[in-house]
Amino acid sequence: MDVNILKGKIVERCGTIQEFCDRAVFNRSTFDRKMNGKSEFTMEEVRRIVNVLSLSEEETRNIFFADVVA
Repeated sequence: MDVNILKGKIVERCGTIQEFCDRAVFNRSTFDRKMNGKSEFTMEEVRRIVNVLSLSEEETRNIFFADVVA
C-alpha cells in the first residue's frame, strides 16, 4: 500500500484526515493504525475509501496494490 499517495488524495479531496474519517465513517485511531501498517483495511473499508475519494481504477491500484508485482 502506498500511504503517501493515499494521504495526498485525502488532503486533496477532503482537506483533512479527520474530515475524511468523518465522511468515510472511520474511527480516527483505527484509521491511523491501518495507515501505519499495524492492521489491514478490509475490502469494505477499501470500498468506502474509494467511494469517498472518488478514486479511479488506476488510482486504486496505485494505492492499494503498489507492492504487487504483475
